Amino acid sequence: MRALVQRVSQAAVDVEGERVAQIGPGMLILLGVKRGDTENDADRLADKVRALRIFDDAEGRMNEPLGEREVLCVSQFTLYGDARKGNRPSYVDAAPGAEAEPLYDRFCEAARRRQGRLRRLHGRGPGQRRPGHPDVGVVIREATERDAEAVLALWTEAYFTEGEGGRGAPYDRSDFDATAAAAAHLLVAEAGGAVVGVVALLAPGEPSRAVARKEEAELARLVVAASSRRQGIGRALAERCTALARDEGWEGIALWSRPYQTAGHRLYESLGYERASERDSVDETGFGRLVFRLSL
Repeated sequence: MRALVQRVSQAAVDVEGERVAQIGPGMLILLGVKRGDTENDADRLADKVRALRIFDDAEGRMNEPLGEREVLCVSQFTLYGDARKGNRPSYVDAAPGAEAEPLYDRFCEAARRRQGRLRRLHGRGPGQRRPGHPDVGVVIREATERDAEAVLALWTEAYFTEGEGGRGAPYDRSDFDATAAAAAHLLVAEAGGAVVGVVALLAPGEPSRAVARKEEAELARLVVAASSRRQGIGRALAERCTALARDEGWEGIALWSRPYQTAGHRLYESLGYERASERDSVDETGFGRLVFRLSL
């Protein structure tokens, strides 16, 4: 595995004229995966990159590691191009897409566990059947009181203005305070200085859980702003909840969704959730609740 590292004052990637990833001061990484690379290789390289002392300290000396600066990581199979014979590079050493992508993800997750401000962008490698697909990471963090207005706007957009089976009134500050008090973790996704996603993770035993059983956590109120969907933000929020629940030693996570929220159903199933149809119900609004469960 190879990483070409460049410290930057800013960096961005455009695809067909559309800005798909951007960072401020930090590190740009081009990551190449070789055939035969392992998860241990990805973990070791992530640790090495994080520890590189290539940033200026208070005295102007190149002496600081990455710290809390931002990262843009782009997969780049051409780092394993071999032009020693002839003028046409050979890429036989580069791992094919099906092998490279999980290790690219592993590298990004290893870096993210130690540094939350990481943007990801898949490239296109030999054998990949799809074009480069932006998976723009965001800062996933615990919500604070300062996020209340933005979180309430997201919930209102999703559950009030979209209407069907939702609330009859916009959300207000009491809803934020009640959710923050009940949740073991109330997470927000921040991109470009704006809150673009939110999710609550309720611990086992929390009375406000709707469908979780005794030893299960419950994932609730997962919302991504309409303008920020299809960028992997909902997945990033849900994956962070899974990691937190595993760290707590909880046995599973349950959630419920409306029957018409089919895009959400596909996301949950791709994350390993299974339908728990024996728990389905109709709530006080007269609309159905479909229950999904993830075993940990």
